[in-house]
Amino acid sequence: MIRPWLSLLIVFLALSSGLSSGLEADFRVHNLDWTARMALPFYERFSLSLRMSADDAQLGITYSDAWDEYTRGFLRIKTREGRFHGGLSLGEKGVSLYAKYSSSIFTPPVFSHTYFESEVSSDGDYSLYMRSWFRVPLGNLNGGAHVLGYVSPTFGFMDAGTYLYANEFERSFRLRVAGPVAMATVDISTQDSLGEVGYGIGVGMNYRSFKLGIAMSGNMVVSLNGFKIVVSPAICVRLDTVESQFMITKLGTDNTFSFGLGMDGLKITSFFLRLSVQ
Repeated sequence: MIRPWLSLLIVFLALSSGLSSGLEADFRVHNLDWTARMALPFYERFSLSLRMSADDAQLGITYSDAWDEYTRGFLRIKTREGRFHGGLSLGEKGVSLYAKYSSSIFTPPVFSHTYFESEVSSDGDYSLYMRSWFRVPLGNLNGGAHVLGYVSPTFGFMDAGTYLYANEFERSFRLRVAGPVAMATVDISTQDSLGEVGYGIGVGMNYRSFKLGIAMSGNMVVSLNGFKIVVSPAICVRLDTVESQFMITKLGTDNTFSFGLGMDGLKITSFFLRLSVQ
């Protein structure tokens, strides 16, 4: 028997092939659960949407909006930008509400970006994803922070940190919470003038068991044929185990790709993958 989501997918792709508007698609995997969403613009800011999961398929409507702010005067410089998508979809198992919001600020000395995505279903299911960062370059002293969180009733992934860089020492001091491990590290190598990119060692502690270990944390930029990603490993070595968490995101304000993996020894404790095509 053909699953309901497969039948709807065939119909949706047939509709998209007959329209000139671009198709947008999102794919999410966290642990053993997956969801996919596609949106096909059909009238001004409204799109026809299709949401699929392992056991359900839903059709709905999505509304999109975007805005930009610029300085006044002869030389206009962008200071803010934002995007919003919100929608409702219906399926055999009920109703789902979906919202996606992003905002960026470019007003020196503060540069920041926030991306938030949420979904709530009438059957009690939900998911929340947030990625946020800010940078404050002040010349001799630079700082910044990041937060990435992804939660659902059966899944949780959290990575948050901050750094402080002094030009005089050419090193960054980093504080980070990666899953159940909090760590403080000093860079062995800082690879950019803002202090954001680099890696170092220090002390880590599982804040649930209060067990200490040696920690390694960092951010490294990798370029793959123009596709720039930030690889952020966090590892804490203890006498009884090795706890690690790996996070990969696109560089800057691009939220089309993110990946997270948490491990306790060789056991995978959390995993997610997000892909978007526009």
